Amino acid sequence: MSKEKLSNYLSYRMTVVRFLSVVGLWPKDQARFWYRFLPVLQLTANISSVLAIAMFVRKHINNLHRAIKGMSSMMSYLSNILKTTCVMINREDATKLHQMLDTQFFMLLNRPELSKIILNEVTTFRRLSSMMSFLTYLSCTIYVTRPVIIIIYQHLKQRHPIRYGLLFPGIYPWKIAPNSLLYKFHYGLESISTIFAFSVCAGIDLLFTLYIFQMIAQLREMSYCISNIDTAKNGHKAVENCVIKYEQLMKCRDILEKIYGPIMLWTMLINAASLCCQMFEFSKVGIIKLLNGHTGEFNGFSILRYQR
Repeated sequence: MSKEKLSNYLSYRMTVVRFLSVVGLWPKDQARFWYRFLPVLQLTANISSVLAIAMFVRKHINNLHRAIKGMSSMMSYLSNILKTTCVMINREDATKLHQMLDTQFFMLLNRPELSKIILNEVTTFRRLSSMMSFLTYLSCTIYVTRPVIIIIYQHLKQRHPIRYGLLFPGIYPWKIAPNSLLYKFHYGLESISTIFAFSVCAGIDLLFTLYIFQMIAQLREMSYCISNIDTAKNGHKAVENCVIKYEQLMKCRDILEKIYGPIMLWTMLINAASLCCQMFEFSKVGIIKLLNGHTGEFNGFSILRYQR
């Protein structure tokens, strides 16, 4: 067995474990209470974010630009809530699926004649997971540190009063004074919610690819057994084992469909809505650039009136 390919698989698997362990969604047989409480904490943080953004959208419902900006952020958090809910509702099925695939895969790795076959193309999966991990960490860092960077920039430019913004557009029922203890609390809450959201988004998607890779490995193992049947010795037994494993794979397919079916349907709808929001943002920027290019023809009031 190639040590490099085995290392790539273990690194790929560990990436998924890290993302999902942060939010308590990595399947475990005997999970502690605090680990089972993590998904509830993650849901609470994301739901509070959705409510704050919904109030922002409601207040600026007559301002199409701000309303679409808030709805775009709100749909992202709703997607993470749906993913977490689907896994939590089907937690027993997810644990069963994990036992059938993950445990069986390590058993196949212990067979030297199969380890090279089942680890074929694992490098591609590893690179995809590394790229997604890098982009996730980078995006999360940008979102969390953006308000701090803006505050530092205002101090350097000596702009007063300093505007203390939060991570996403939201309105709360109470007034948040700049640089107060309540502001720091909300900044920390939104940061935790954002970290949870990115962890769920990357972890759930990578977990699906991990299970698909493990299912492909079992299909390759069955193909190897059929191709090397010795009809005089164990031909009947090999065919029987392949049929049993195929039935197990069908059960795994049903569980994957049960968990990821609503997620994929929602993702298709959200991607279409997000694309429309981005097209609107681009068209808005184009109009502003066009108006700014006509020097002397439009003033600030004219531009505002044109946008309305």
